[in-house]
Amino acid sequence: MRRVNVQLQADRRSEILDAAHMDGAGRLRRFLSITIPLISPAVFFTLVLNLTAAFGGSLIMDRGFFIDFSTSSYDSYIHSVLFRRFAVGEAASLAWVFFIFVILMVLALFGTSKKWVYFPDQEG
Repeated sequence: MRRVNVQLQADRRSEILDAAHMDGAGRLRRFLSITIPLISPAVFFTLVLNLTAAFGGSLIMDRGFFIDFSTSSYDSYIHSVLFRRFAVGEAASLAWVFFIFVILMVLALFGTSKKWVYFPDQEG
């Protein structure tokens, strides 16, 4: 089903680009007015996933390997508090603050998505 949906979108995109070309739109105008809005849902999805992955790194991805503290300074600080000072309560509270920050960032992305993400099923 996914492959059919991708093919239908590709056909629709080529039809829209051909129509814009026939109307006299240049390459830059077609890229900015057609291509960018059509790929904005994929950009939004990738942005949300990468944002959560970038902020939630070392404690989740550490599988017993030595951490060189190059992932994130805040992750490194939580790791240091938890495994070097053994302050479990402080590390837990730092992780909760970090979690709330990430949730607020993702909610901000979803809140602004109506302005910059093109949803073709919701035209109107």
